[in-house]
Amino acid sequence: MVWVYNKEIFQKVGIAEAPKTFNEMMDDFKKLKEAGYTPLALGGDSQSMWSGQAGWLVRVYADQYLRDYVNTVRSQEQDYTYLPEVDEKWKYDLSDPFNDANSNVTKNTIRQWKAVKDKEGPYKIAGNPKWKAYSENLKQLFQYVPDGFFGVKEDQAYKLFLTGKAATMMGTPASYWQLPKDFADSTKSGAQGGVKPFEYGFYNMPSMEGPEVLAPARTIQIPIGFYGFVAKDADQNALNADFMMYLTSPEGYKVYAEAIQNSKDAALSGAPALKDITLPDEMTKAFADFKPIGNTEGIDMPGNILARGLWDYQPSVQEWVGSVQKFFAGKITADEYLNQLQSNIDKNFEAALKEKKFDLSDLEHPDRRPPERK
Repeated sequence: MVWVYNKEIFQKVGIAEAPKTFNEMMDDFKKLKEAGYTPLALGGDSQSMWSGQAGWLVRVYADQYLRDYVNTVRSQEQDYTYLPEVDEKWKYDLSDPFNDANSNVTKNTIRQWKAVKDKEGPYKIAGNPKWKAYSENLKQLFQYVPDGFFGVKEDQAYKLFLTGKAATMMGTPASYWQLPKDFADSTKSGAQGGVKPFEYGFYNMPSMEGPEVLAPARTIQIPIGFYGFVAKDADQNALNADFMMYLTSPEGYKVYAEAIQNSKDAALSGAPALKDITLPDEMTKAFADFKPIGNTEGIDMPGNILARGLWDYQPSVQEWVGSVQKFFAGKITADEYLNQLQSNIDKNFEAALKEKKFDLSDLEHPDRRPPERK
């Protein structure tokens, strides 16, 4: 996940380069809004707030303030989740953006639930200065979204960027090749015959700053692209395996990559994870420009399991959408918003716990493996 920006709009309003910090970006957004542009093309409907681009920003920026969570939930020596070959070597290091990756340190889900219940450390929301500083910065960012934000869908926000009405958007490296195709696609832009292309660029997540911030911003990095086969007979299964071996070989993937590059409506979303393959020169050069800054995806940290309601439990998520809308609209203060979020989580805790097949009794002994429940 990266920021994509319209270089021509930035130049028109006197912004010489992409922002490197959150405060710089807010200064730029102020100039852009005063010049009549939508600074950030972002969808704000319930789907985007929960699992889409708006939700990504809610999670990513919480991560900056709550990175010490790992000291609360990492596996202890007596825990059923403890792996000596992994956990004995691990040391807490905020300077390493991959320090808390699941491959570097194991976490105990039961300790996590217990921390939420006990409001331990960064799992305490109401009255926590880190949560308040994060929320106030987040509200500042969400003042620069499209008019009627909570009714805007992501495809509508994308049209604002394609048509030059918005200066930035959330994207992926796929935009490097996808945007030229979509400029010409009237179904994407909403303009008959397409729109005039413009020069665009990319920048990584600018970091929020301040005494409550623990570490620089990371982003969301997700492996996508899935293949599935129906199990039939041995001959068909062997053919399926042969096809996958060809597709993931240097020879086969070259055919695939060139077909994607030359297609009218598709693009690779990021650098392939396959080894020993060779990409077209243009792709190799483009992907080299996307520098890894760390990944929050797949880690059950407070920003992922508490910032949008409790752990994707839908009654909690929907309640959060209502309260965050009031907060961004200035109808409630940061303290009132965080009190509501804390109450939401407390109220829905047992139901969400049961949805994940856990019980309150499991929290009494987080070192023990909980029983399997149907």
